[in-house]
Amino acid sequence: MLERITVAHLLNHSSGFPNWSSKPLAFVSEPGKDWRYSGEGYVLLQGIMEAITQTELAVYLDRQLFMPLGMSDTSLVWRDAFETRAVAGRMYLGLSQRARFRSAVAASTLYTTASDYARFMSALLADDALIRMVLAAPVEVSEPLGLAWGLGWGIEKSAGGSCIWQWGNNPGFRAFAMASTTSKDGFVALTKSERGMPLAASVAREVLPLDHGAFRFPPVA
Repeated sequence: MLERITVAHLLNHSSGFPNWSSKPLAFVSEPGKDWRYSGEGYVLLQGIMEAITQTELAVYLDRQLFMPLGMSDTSLVWRDAFETRAVAGRMYLGLSQRARFRSAVAASTLYTTASDYARFMSALLADDALIRMVLAAPVEVSEPLGLAWGLGWGIEKSAGGSCIWQWGNNPGFRAFAMASTTSKDGFVALTKSERGMPLAASVAREVLPLDHGAFRFPPVA
């Protein structure tokens, strides 16, 4: 079935791969059939990009995205300059952890700040063609919650309009970003705690006063 997977399947998490696997990668569902969040899919996409560009993804993003947008505090790998600024995450049992990722993993090793990530979101929201691409042909995630998944972003639909959103869930950290595709208002919340998602939900209620199904979605809640 590998030849049936498209880049869109990898971006909207309908590739049929599991999230992570310690065993040889195998399909858990048919490509294009169902939504299933897959970090492995993004790792495969990373490999495809590196093969096409003949450049490591961390270097490619620095040159093509982070530097042009002025995201000077953002990298897909650890930098020694982060040593005095990077925070340690706090896990449920109170243990702290500071991760120093030396190898890039597209799905999980991004270092950034709220202001840098906001620059990225602002650039995305300012490009109507890109937004249309993100929203095109979404995969349904949860009809009762009004959730779908487009190219790289979650989509939340409500009577007040559509929002795009993304979340991060690494040991000791929780992150959430959301923006209205209509008003272009949005926010970025980066927390150093596994209990940080309620903070993001409270910010969402202030910045985007809608009924946000994303925060009732089990993987996020």
